[in-house]
Amino acid sequence: MDFTELYPSSLPPVFSPGSTFLASTFSSSPSSPQTILIRHSTTLQTVQSFRIPFLPPSHSSSPSPSASLSGSSRNRRPLDQSSAPSSSTSAFPPEITHIAFSPDSARILAFCSKRSVAFVFTLGGVGELGGEDDEAVEAVLEGGVEGLVRVEWSRTGNRLLGWSELGLRLTIWDLDDPIRDRRFFIQNFKPLPSGNGHTWSSDHRFFYLAERHLSKDSVGIYDTLDSWKLVHRVPTHTVSLQGISLSPNNTHLAVWDHSLEFKLHILLPPLTKPLHTLPPPPSQAKLESLGDDAEGGEEWDDTGLGVRCVAWHPDGVRLAVGGWDGKIRILNDHPSWTVTNTILPMRLAPAGTSVWKEPSDWAGESGGTGIVQYHSISTPATIPFLRPDPKRPPPKMGVCHLEFNFDGTILMSRQENSPSSLFLHPFPSPPTATSTSSLSNPPSPPPPPPTTTILIQTYPITSASFHPSNPKKLALSTGQNGLFMWNGDWVDDDGKEGVAECIGVPSNPFLVSSLTWSPTGSGLLLFDASQLRAKTSYEGQFALVFEVLDDDSDPDQANKEGMAGMSLIQEGDEGDEDWSVRSEEEESEGSEGEGEGERRGGKQGQGELRLADLTGFSA
Repeated sequence: MDFTELYPSSLPPVFSPGSTFLASTFSSSPSSPQTILIRHSTTLQTVQSFRIPFLPPSHSSSPSPSASLSGSSRNRRPLDQSSAPSSSTSAFPPEITHIAFSPDSARILAFCSKRSVAFVFTLGGVGELGGEDDEAVEAVLEGGVEGLVRVEWSRTGNRLLGWSELGLRLTIWDLDDPIRDRRFFIQNFKPLPSGNGHTWSSDHRFFYLAERHLSKDSVGIYDTLDSWKLVHRVPTHTVSLQGISLSPNNTHLAVWDHSLEFKLHILLPPLTKPLHTLPPPPSQAKLESLGDDAEGGEEWDDTGLGVRCVAWHPDGVRLAVGGWDGKIRILNDHPSWTVTNTILPMRLAPAGTSVWKEPSDWAGESGGTGIVQYHSISTPATIPFLRPDPKRPPPKMGVCHLEFNFDGTILMSRQENSPSSLFLHPFPSPPTATSTSSLSNPPSPPPPPPTTTILIQTYPITSASFHPSNPKKLALSTGQNGLFMWNGDWVDDDGKEGVAECIGVPSNPFLVSSLTWSPTGSGLLLFDASQLRAKTSYEGQFALVFEVLDDDSDPDQANKEGMAGMSLIQEGDEGDEDWSVRSEEEESEGSEGEGEGERRGGKQGQGELRLADLTGFSA
C-alpha cells in the first residue's frame, strides 16, 4: 500500500461523488480566514482554492429577506437574512464546521454553524485554476434570528436545505433562480439525530421529513418536482418519533419510537395505516386469556428496550433492527414483516467462529511501518465487554452500528458496551415463498445466522466501513498509529476464510481517528484529529492510502498473499507542467462512476507530490 505525505486540515476532507477531487480546509492561524483547497485525489495537487471572506456587519432593517447576487463578495448580500443584525462583527472569520460537494460536483458548500452562515462556491469559476478564487462565491446564506443548525444539498444539487434551531422551519433555496428569490418553507419539522429525520426516494423526487404537528408525530412526503408540494402526511402513531428510514426500493418506510418502548412501524407510502407493527398486537385468544390484564401486556413476548438503529438490506425486503438490549432482529416482508431471525448479544464466541485478535505490541515489534497479521483465537473465546453505568444516561449499551456490505451478504454490527469488538454476520438469502400444500405444516423458523467473524481490538473502535465495491473487505481504526483491514477473500491452507491485518502508518505521530473510502474504492482517506481534541493545535492532518496491485498478478492470488509493498510518497519540488482540461469522455476512461459535471484542470501549485510506483493503479 502507498501512503501520501501528511497534509493539514481542520476538518476531515471529503471526496467528490466521482472520486476525482478531494476538498480540505486550511488556515495559517486562528485569526486568519480559512481556505478550502480542492485537490486532485490521486496526486493531491491543489487545482483550486476558495477563501472564506470576513462577513461585513449587517444593517438591514427590512423584514423581507434579501437575495444573494453573483459577483464580487464585497457587494454580495446574503441569500436569507432576517431583520436582526448579524453577529458577524466579530474580529475572527467564520469557522467552517462542514463541507460537502454537490451531487454533480459543480459546487461546494461550506457551512459555519457558530455563525449560522453558509457559502456556496462554484468549481472552475471566475478565478484562475490553481490560484485563490474569491470571485467564485455563488451564494451566501445567513440564518438570521432563527439560526441555522444544519445545511445540506438536495439530491439534484441545485437546491440547499437549511434547518433552523428548535425545529421552527426548513428552508429550501433554489440556486437555479437568477435572482435567488425563490424559496420554499416547511414548518414544524422534528429535530432528530443527524440523518434520522429525513430521507429521499431513490429517484430523488420525493422527500420524506419527520414532523410534529399539534403534539403528534407524522412524516410529511413532498414532491420536489412540484414546488415541494405536500403530497401526503402520514401519522406515525408514536409517542416520540426517533427516526425514519426508507427501503432502497422505495416500497416501505420504517419509523421507530423512543428508547423506553420497543415500537417500530413498517408503512407502505403513502398509506395512513401501518402495514405492520413490531411488536405485533396479541391475538384474540391471547387477549381472552389475559382478561383484565390485557392492557398491561405483561404476558406478551419480551421485546426488551427500544430501537436504537436500523439498516435496510440492499434488496429492500429485509430490515435489521438493532435494539438497546443488544439484540438484532431481522424482519422479512414474507410473511408480513415478521421477525425471522434474532441475533443475541454475544459474550462467548461459540465453537466454529473465526475470532481474530489484534496483537498487543505489533507496532513496537514492526517498528510501526510493517504489516502484521492478527492472532487467530481458538473457540470458544471470551469477548470483552463493559457493564453500563445506570447512573449516567443514556446507558452505554445496545447496538450502536449496523451496516450491510454493498451486495448484502454480510451484516456488520457493533455493541457500545463492547467497544473494541466488531461482529460480521453472514446474511442468508431471502426465503422462498411457501407453497399452498405446506400451509398445514409450516416449516420451523430458520436458525439465527452464525457470527462467523469477530475482530477484537486492543483499543475502542472509532471508525469502520466496508469497501464500496469489494463485499469482502473492510477497514477500521482505533485512534492509534495504525490501520486495520479484514479481507474475506483470503483462504489459508486449512480452508479458513478471511484474514485480518494491522498496517502501520509510516508517519509518527499519526493517530487514525476516522477513515473514509473514496466512492469508487480507489483510495482510503485517513484523518488524525487527536491534536484538535487535545487543543494543542487548530489543525488536524490527513493522508491518503492507495492499494497497489501488479498488472500481471492475479487479483485473487494477491488477496491470498495479503497486502504487501508499502512505500511513502515523497514530496517533490514544485513542477512547471500545467494540467490540461480534459473532456468528460477522456476523464471517464481513467475514473469510472465520475459525477456528472465535475470540473477538471488547474495549475500545479506549491507542495507538489510525485507519486511512488503505483503500478496497476488506475487514477
